[in-house]
Amino acid sequence: MIDTGATRTCFDEASARKAGFPIIGAATMASATHMEHEVPVFTGRIVMGSFNINVGRGLGANLVAFDGLVALIGRGLLQTALLTYNGPEGSIALAF
Repeated sequence: MIDTGATRTCFDEASARKAGFPIIGAATMASATHMEHEVPVFTGRIVMGSFNINVGRGLGANLVAFDGLVALIGRGLLQTALLTYNGPEGSIALAF
């Protein structure tokens, strides 16, 4: 999922642990549904089709509760990319 309102990129915590992503630290996270709380910080990759991007610092979150979501791309990663949304076609293009 691409979330232009999210400050950081996140991995579903359970999925990241199952995939063996290394925990490289901890961070404080807050969202619309949760007060500030400490979460693990993972390093890993998001791979989908030809999309393959290294995520140096992805916060652990409970994303799978949202229809099986395993990663959320936030502004921390998007600031280095070009994102184009074509409304009439319902398509996106993301280039790093």
